[in-house]
Amino acid sequence: MGEMRNLLRLRIPDPGRGVDPVLISRVIGILFLCGAVLVGVSLALPHPASVDDAALLALIAVALVIGTLFLGRAERMVLGIAHAAIALGTAMICLCIYYSGIATGVYATMFVWVVQLTAYFFPGRRALAHLAWILVAYAITLVVVPDGGDDYSVVTRWLLTAFALGIIFWLARGLRREFVARRRLADRLRHEADHDPLTGLPNRRRLEEDLGRELARSRRSGAPLCVCALDLDDFKFVNDSRGHAAGDRALRWLADRWRQNLRGSDVLARHGGDEFLLVLPDCSQERATEVAERLRATTVDGITCSIGIAEARSVDAVEDLLRRSDQALYRAKQVGGDAVAATVGAGEPVEL
Repeated sequence: MGEMRNLLRLRIPDPGRGVDPVLISRVIGILFLCGAVLVGVSLALPHPASVDDAALLALIAVALVIGTLFLGRAERMVLGIAHAAIALGTAMICLCIYYSGIATGVYATMFVWVVQLTAYFFPGRRALAHLAWILVAYAITLVVVPDGGDDYSVVTRWLLTAFALGIIFWLARGLRREFVARRRLADRLRHEADHDPLTGLPNRRRLEEDLGRELARSRRSGAPLCVCALDLDDFKFVNDSRGHAAGDRALRWLADRWRQNLRGSDVLARHGGDEFLLVLPDCSQERATEVAERLRATTVDGITCSIGIAEARSVDAVEDLLRRSDQALYRAKQVGGDAVAATVGAGEPVEL
């Protein structure tokens, strides 16, 4: 029950982000356990004499073992095993129908679970393969199970079931497509809200969020953290003399080259205009100076930049760290630009 509560607390899975083996394993485990409960309840209630109780009890035991394994070892499961388990589950449903001796009994409703699971979570071809296996296995089961005394032929039962499962499959695939479309739209809007449209870099709002997390992590671990404020020298003259289109091309070029000179964990953001901010996790002031000098040496059409560095202190908030990097940048500008400076002590800048 604890695992089921944990599962229900999960957000609706997003098929647009790919299949999560852990979540798939948990869902499979829950469905196997639910199937075991359903069959167990059917045996506890009054049921036809044609039912093979011993065989169904054996299937219940197998389902309980599989369900428990998938819940308990979800972190170690891979998708190949998940597909095999789902196919096995389909075969076990058919065996339940066979040992009940009733082709149209309650056990066939469990096919709906399999169709919904595979149609929502898996790509089209794999989901269709599971649907095809259900229909083939059910067709074989209908051939060997008595007709139940009604006037429906095997073909009629199979066609009606195939039609119903096909509708469920179509609806689940539509739900998957809708979630994918909504997620992509939400991702695009989120990206537009926290990224600069010209350079594709995060904007200051996004950087401050990332910086807040890195600052908290730095306090917990004691790892150094530096922030650099970058400002292009006399960039207004570039826009006025060469045009804004040339200035925009220079900004994009510099942003791209700077990113290539940074680690994946570093965060480069555009503050606005010709100003940029850089967060360097696990980076001391000495190392940050080396990085800053490398960025300063990256120029285009003679455009230079000045850089101010501030290393985080235990008392610093996000605003304090950004303010101190601005102070260091101001000192770099004071000496004529094309320079790197850093703050020391209580925030007093010193040129490097």
